[in-house]
Amino acid sequence: MPVFMCVCESVSNIAGRLKPTKTESLLPAISYLYCCLSLSPAHCTDRAVSMLLSNSGLMDQLQTVFSSSSSSSFSAPSLSPSACPPLALLCCCHLLLSSLITLQRVHSTQVHKSITWSLDTAVQRLLTQKRNTDSLLLISYLRLLQALLDTDLASEVVCLTSGPGLVGLRPLGIEDGALYPLGSRGAQCLSIALSGLLLQKHELLLRASVNCLSSLLGFLQRKSPATGIKQRDGERGSE
Repeated sequence: MPVFMCVCESVSNIAGRLKPTKTESLLPAISYLYCCLSLSPAHCTDRAVSMLLSNSGLMDQLQTVFSSSSSSSFSAPSLSPSACPPLALLCCCHLLLSSLITLQRVHSTQVHKSITWSLDTAVQRLLTQKRNTDSLLLISYLRLLQALLDTDLASEVVCLTSGPGLVGLRPLGIEDGALYPLGSRGAQCLSIALSGLLLQKHELLLRASVNCLSSLLGFLQRKSPATGIKQRDGERGSE
């Protein structure tokens, strides 16, 4: 086993055993794991992603961070600052998860434990809270959404939760069913949010927005061609 793989395995095991409150240790561990996946040679990523996805402790850590973030998004006044994950940690967790999603799809890696993630909360944050959200956090959200859209929101790594704000009330209509769990309303909200981000002067944020919008249009064209054409024409009309 290559040395970096041994180190990666050791770091992932340590990260899986840390208490969620030990953010000063958890942050560099998550950051290192993301760098390992991003910088590993192509022939090594299969083994690396398999090792990380089989680490239930690590997956539990990611779930804890996302659950804390989701709870604090719309009820922050009731939570102490210590209950909310640091911005840098949340960014790194988003980026690590996006890499796991992409590489799991490439290698068809077995998934032992999925992570639950609120699509509704993510879209609402981009739509209504983007002005009050740090640019790097927005970029990490967009990168994760892009990875999910590229898998048609059907990655084995993530179990997405939706809500009436995206798909309306049940029973679902034909279009909402085809685009589930994003739904037609959710697709429109996400498109509006991304279009607004295209006006930003932050280069990395602009690039992430363009890439995510491209993935959204691809998703719509694959799942609901009529919606995809309307959305694409709408984007052209706004240029």
